[in-house]
Amino acid sequence: MNVKTKAAVIADEFTLLSVASIWDVCSLNRLNAIEQLKAFCPDLLFIESTWNGADGSWSNENRITSQLPLIRSLTEFCNQNNIPTVFWNKEDPVHFVDFSIRAKLTALFDIVFTTEVDCIARYKALLAHERVYFLPFFANTQTFYPKDLKRQSGYCFAGSWYEKYHERNNDFLHLYGLIKNSGASVSIFDRNHQKNIEGRTFPAEFQPSIVGNLPYTEIDKAYSGYETGISLNIVKNGQTMFARRAVELLASGTAVVSNYTRAMRVLFGELVDTVSLYDDKIHHTSCDTSDRSTFIKNNLDEHYFQHRVAQKIALLQGKGGIPKKGGTNGSCRLRLVEQMSEHFNYQDAICYTRYPVSNLLESGHFEVKTPALKVSTTNDKVTITSTLSEAEHSYINLTSHFHVSEFAEFEEFVYLTDDERTELDIWQYNESGACVQRDLFSTSQPCKLKIQPTAISIRIGFRVTGPGTRSIEVLSKGRLRRIPHYIIPITRSYLHVTCSEEELIANVNAIKSQHSGNYEIFVDTGKDDTFNYTSIGQTNIIIGGERVHSAIKEGRKLAAQLGYDFYTAPLTIENQNS
Repeated sequence: MNVKTKAAVIADEFTLLSVASIWDVCSLNRLNAIEQLKAFCPDLLFIESTWNGADGSWSNENRITSQLPLIRSLTEFCNQNNIPTVFWNKEDPVHFVDFSIRAKLTALFDIVFTTEVDCIARYKALLAHERVYFLPFFANTQTFYPKDLKRQSGYCFAGSWYEKYHERNNDFLHLYGLIKNSGASVSIFDRNHQKNIEGRTFPAEFQPSIVGNLPYTEIDKAYSGYETGISLNIVKNGQTMFARRAVELLASGTAVVSNYTRAMRVLFGELVDTVSLYDDKIHHTSCDTSDRSTFIKNNLDEHYFQHRVAQKIALLQGKGGIPKKGGTNGSCRLRLVEQMSEHFNYQDAICYTRYPVSNLLESGHFEVKTPALKVSTTNDKVTITSTLSEAEHSYINLTSHFHVSEFAEFEEFVYLTDDERTELDIWQYNESGACVQRDLFSTSQPCKLKIQPTAISIRIGFRVTGPGTRSIEVLSKGRLRRIPHYIIPITRSYLHVTCSEEELIANVNAIKSQHSGNYEIFVDTGKDDTFNYTSIGQTNIIIGGERVHSAIKEGRKLAAQLGYDFYTAPLTIENQNS
């Protein structure tokens, strides 16, 4: 009889319920976490990027990001007693700054796991060690499996509306419209139904489809009760980050349709139907219930998670690897990602283009909120000197107010600073002077602004955390992209076509009509600030310039070195629209 690992855990409800079947779990309460830890004597301390905790004791002002002394006490006790400590950021890259830069949590742990392989090199550089690994979402197949239920026709979505995630919202509106135009029904289980949370209310066009809410302990009924489930992803330019619901739907044997993200194709291939804004219909794959559920059970179930954590702890303790039950190590896709990610030591390249407007830093003087902050400007660069404590933050604002007419909807900013604790702070005000929208951006996030209908003016500032000197190199309207050193290949071969963004659809459709087979297309615009992953139909497309092409070639070269059969040289095609 196998003895379960004793794990002291701080996690949100979804993860806690998922690991309860594989570990003997003690869920730590913020009010007596140290006492619980000492009494439980665990084999492992496991903490994820937690927002509430299963009991709610880690929510709001008590989130783990504000509990650094307490988390440090937990990890110090474990270090003194040879108990390995593990942190899992399940929401990279969106919340990389929250847990690693601002709160400095990840530096306290022996091992760091991330859902996004493109963050691995950044973690290694920040932490100055190599114990950073890929760990995707998984499904607990004791909860999520094909149930003997009569499935309803149509589509279901179980989740939330987030006003601040503009691209996700646009994708959902597009996907919802395609489904409704096809004559199919949509049932939405709104996680925030009737809670009246600001920024979490579905727009009017979705209201007829809302059927209520389901607690997570009952969400499997929805996932097994419909023919098709909708999954939505916030991260669009990552390679492995996807929404947890996708893997739970697949484990339930349910067909999945999702907004396009490369991660879905990297990890799931044709098991998931993806839709981009370029698509005018949903392209359903021929996979059946057993294909989906078997793939998850063989690859991304609770035992994969258990094995992956145990394997890296054994490596930490010098015990060597732990073979997976059955002698396998997941699908070819999963093995490729795991093995390639072990070599991710190069940080992303940053490319940007400014729109032809003056640097916004030149547009006014600065208002400093505390004597602990000093600001100076030289050659378009702003230098901030802070004597704030580690836990303190304050603000520096531009005195100029901008009229909203200067900013188109979804305007993008280039914001570059050498210290990610300094965030871009943008406020929108209505006619009466009340703030109607506030957005905080780190330099690692895409800065996209959606103008609110009642806003008439915009104010820009910087949220500064902690001590030290830092520089703001660029703040202007423009496009900024982070380009990975390696792009993980999806298909054996790829095609290279040179054309502009405007010519993309015509070129891709022409290529698809002339070239059969399974391939992805690199659309070379000659500009790296156009970097994007997308699809037309079920054809994967990578858009960008020279650095993006280098990342494609480097990814294929590394995969070939690891023994995988990918062509490293493309078939080059003339511009089909010239």
